[in-house]
Amino acid sequence: MKRYIPNYRINLIDAGNMKHLERFQTDLQQVFGMLQCRGEKQKLQKYIQENRRFFEHVDVETYQAMLEFLQSRKMMKNITLTEKEDKIDMCKAMDEWYADAVREGKKAGEELGREKGRTEGRKAIIISMLSKGLSAEEIKSYTNGTDEEIECARKEMGD
Repeated sequence: MKRYIPNYRINLIDAGNMKHLERFQTDLQQVFGMLQCRGEKQKLQKYIQENRRFFEHVDVETYQAMLEFLQSRKMMKNITLTEKEDKIDMCKAMDEWYADAVREGKKAGEELGREKGRTEGRKAIIISMLSKGLSAEEIKSYTNGTDEEIECARKEMGD
């Protein structure tokens, strides 16, 4: 069987822990550099800014390799390219990703604020209704409050 299977030497590297990246004179230098920032968003953003000249003109294959190595489909959009494009501006892609994340965070914060406002408002109404002597059943019919909310309001009134 040995004569049918070639015995090639294989050199394995731990790309995420490579030292002396400056020895690489190809795109591998930046790919390995990014791998060292894997999982650390701020470190990755800083690395990209420090190497902005490279990342503003990344070829498609290198960009796709970075997406796979970093396992970052959420972080960096898989850009749809026209047939004329052969370079990608990763800095722009990162800026777009950041803007999307800010919008999503703002939207989530606004929704959380609205929900908290509804809860606090309902609690104030329940306290007011309890102080006027309404029963739990009456309060639930007017506010859609829960037994837990009514009990919490009772405890707060007792403080």
